Amino acid sequence: LVDLMRYPELMTAFQHFKEFGNTMAFLGLVEQALAVVDTETFIQSAPFLGKTAENLDDDTENNSPLFKATSELCNKLQSDNKTKAPEILQDLADNSWKAEKFYTPPAKNFSLVKAALAKLDVTISNVSQIWANPVANNGVLAVDSTTEFYRLWSG
Repeated sequence: LVDLMRYPELMTAFQHFKEFGNTMAFLGLVEQALAVVDTETFIQSAPFLGKTAENLDDDTENNSPLFKATSELCNKLQSDNKTKAPEILQDLADNSWKAEKFYTPPAKNFSLVKAALAKLDVTISNVSQIWANPVANNGVLAVDSTTEFYRLWSG
């Protein structure tokens, strides 16, 4: 292993592995922080969305008290024909619907770490055939020469 450590190109590779590991750790920490912020935001907005422990998994459309109240208010004001700007009332109802969709947590959990690993998998798949060795002459393992990537780290 001492001979391997003398190669400057290998030190560069080790540095890249360190940077990648640090990047993955950083993405994990950012993901945890975002999860805390998302949870706090949802807890604060849950009463306006009509979410309780009993109906948390209920996916009915436009079921929030916020949307119901603004829709009823807009409909009442528009039916009186006394509004001077009905498009503003429609914008209010639309924005309450958008707020409901924005503050409701997504059904699918998105992960920064999972996305980074998927990108790494795509990148590695381009060179994985280069790293794969054909079957050795002895039928088990080519000892003298190999291009298999993992062999570099198993020494």
